Amino acid sequence: NSQWVVNAYSIKSQLNLFSNFTYLLDNPEQGDQFEQLDERILSGGSVTYIQSTKIGNLHAHHMAGVEYRQDDISDIGLFNTANRERIGMVRRDDINEQSVAAYYELNLDITDNLPVHIGVRHDTLWADVNSDLAANSGSERDSLLSVKGGLSYIINDAWQVYANAGQSFHSNDARGAVSVDPVTLEPATPVDLLVRGVGSEIGIRVAKYRYYNASFAVWQLRNDSELVFVGDAGNTEASRASKRWGAEFSGYYWFNSNLTADLELAWTQGRFTQD
Repeated sequence: NSQWVVNAYSIKSQLNLFSNFTYLLDNPEQGDQFEQLDERILSGGSVTYIQSTKIGNLHAHHMAGVEYRQDDISDIGLFNTANRERIGMVRRDDINEQSVAAYYELNLDITDNLPVHIGVRHDTLWADVNSDLAANSGSERDSLLSVKGGLSYIINDAWQVYANAGQSFHSNDARGAVSVDPVTLEPATPVDLLVRGVGSEIGIRVAKYRYYNASFAVWQLRNDSELVFVGDAGNTEASRASKRWGAEFSGYYWFNSNLTADLELAWTQGRFTQD
């Protein structure tokens, strides 16, 4: 009635991105081309414990665990370039980010046709920024507690409807949490490392094993703020609260054991909710 699940990973990533959005606006002689550099190793893992029990006459499935992730960003920078050769540096940093999360989820079969689930999760993120400019160096920490819940109704062996709602978050660029504008050296308004989101969805599924599987859902998501990294200026701007909503469809069909077809459609609309 129980099992342990252990997961571990390590990824190395390197990016050199050259762009020029303004052509000859700031530097009429050599052009406004710039390079974004990002070299990092991210690693982490999780340990999860799963157990099935009974609560009275109800079937209950428990899942609890912890997870850890570290981003060792050894070199991240912004450079002015001409013909992909560096002619000046806007900013250069190395960043270490670590996050730890603990979570618990309970799935409960109220009846054979009505399963429900509730969950809670606590996340903590640490960021340490070491910049070429002392005013852009520093450390920051942020934590958030999130809860969620949902229920499904099994109409028959093929059809099921469901609804979910809960809290979420997105993380912001660590350079925006402790920074001044690297070009003007004016103080910049620091941003939160973690930003709250609240979302919900309702949907319907239909499936017949090895024949077809389809689902349709409508959803909405509200975020307390958006973050914009201004690539050609090297600074980070905290923007306004937002709302997104949309609809999604996915369908899969098995003609036989060797031939399948699938179709996925998504429509999304996003708007700022503040002036």
